[in-house]
Amino acid sequence: AGGIDNPFLPLFVLHVVTANIVLSRRAALLVLGLALALVAAIVLGEGSGIVAHHCLRSDTESCFGGTLDLRALAVLSGMVLTLVTSSLFTRSLTARLRLGQRQLMATVDDLSIEKERLADTRAAIETERSRLQAIIDCMADAVTFLSPDGNVLFSNQRARELWQTGGPGEGAPSTFERKGRTFEASYSPVQTSHGETLGLVMVARDVTDRLVMEKHLMHDEQMSVVGKLAAVVAHEINNPIAVVSLYSQHALGQLSPESPVYKHLETILRNADSCRKITGD
Repeated sequence: AGGIDNPFLPLFVLHVVTANIVLSRRAALLVLGLALALVAAIVLGEGSGIVAHHCLRSDTESCFGGTLDLRALAVLSGMVLTLVTSSLFTRSLTARLRLGQRQLMATVDDLSIEKERLADTRAAIETERSRLQAIIDCMADAVTFLSPDGNVLFSNQRARELWQTGGPGEGAPSTFERKGRTFEASYSPVQTSHGETLGLVMVARDVTDRLVMEKHLMHDEQMSVVGKLAAVVAHEINNPIAVVSLYSQHALGQLSPESPVYKHLETILRNADSCRKITGD
């Protein structure tokens, strides 16, 4: 009813636009063709008298449907042009949007692949880091990596046990005592190939056993020197004692036991033998 005067006739434009957005290219063309056919059928059918025209306006004189005049043909041409233009514009816009959607989906797929690759790389890095941490934790030396501002960035298990009551302070001595043990610290700056300082590595080595061994070796060396000195002294003392003993025996052989110096010579010989025994011991 109402034909070309029907105010809902422009909804064909909405249908054509919607079809171009949600349907395939072929289906959208079928909807466009159907809309054109319906509009043409309404105008031509009413104009030829095949279809009855019912004016929907309150003022029937303002209706121009029901006759195939220039105004009806102009409205028909305008509707056809509007439908075709809307279809072409929507199809072009939809094609661009779908192209952008495909590109976006391709980018998302690439990002997903890159994300998986980064996840694999991160897992590999974490594995290597855990392996490195396990290797360094097995070291007997306490290894600590400090940033340029003095913050601890990395440490092994030995270092954490050593510094659990406080980290190494600035200017720490090369040799220090901790928990009843003696440690020897060495420092080395960490730099890139371009000379940029990344931090400082401090290695604290437990030298308690080594120092004890050095003390034992020093004591043994001292005792060895004392032994050599005692041997030399004993040898030098034994020479005059041997002379005293020899001449005492010789003198005793030439005197009778009743001689007043006989007992004195026996005392000299007895004390000489005692000195020789002492130096031997």
